[in-house]
Amino acid sequence: MELPDKVINYKIYLDGKTFLGVGNITLPTFSAISDTVKGAGLLGEFETPVIGQFSSTTITIEWTGVSEHYFQFIEPRGYHIDLFSANQIYNTSNSQLEVVPLQYSFVGIPKNVELGKLEVASAMGSNTEFEVVRFLARDGDLTVLELDKPNFKFVVNGKDILTDVRNALN
Repeated sequence: MELPDKVINYKIYLDGKTFLGVGNITLPTFSAISDTVKGAGLLGEFETPVIGQFSSTTITIEWTGVSEHYFQFIEPRGYHIDLFSANQIYNTSNSQLEVVPLQYSFVGIPKNVELGKLEVASAMGSNTEFEVVRFLARDGDLTVLELDKPNFKFVVNGKDILTDVRNALN
């Protein structure tokens, strides 16, 4: 059995090739759009999610400082950002610590760009908040999560969740 342990390190790239800098990432929260089911024949009420529909989804990058690449995020357009992560696991079958790669990619449109503060011998605390229109998480060759709002795609652990919805709309 492999027990997830921690993130060893990661790097942040624009378009998979331009190193953007050093920072901390707050990955998105996926909140399904839901509605209340209530009425005759039910004991009370409950909410059900709408398959594949999610509220606004954001990612925030808190940068330790700004570089030449930081200021481009003031331009309101989509940016493709890749996060390459080396994660540590504990393998219970051989009692070894091992490294597994995880990759997160997203296309986001900047919503907030905070330049931070200037303070002697301190990180600037600059941050960029992106509205996520496409998110992809890969564990090796397996797509563990893909949400592509404009292209009507929602995949979890390699399974296309919206197949029946697309077929119904055919």
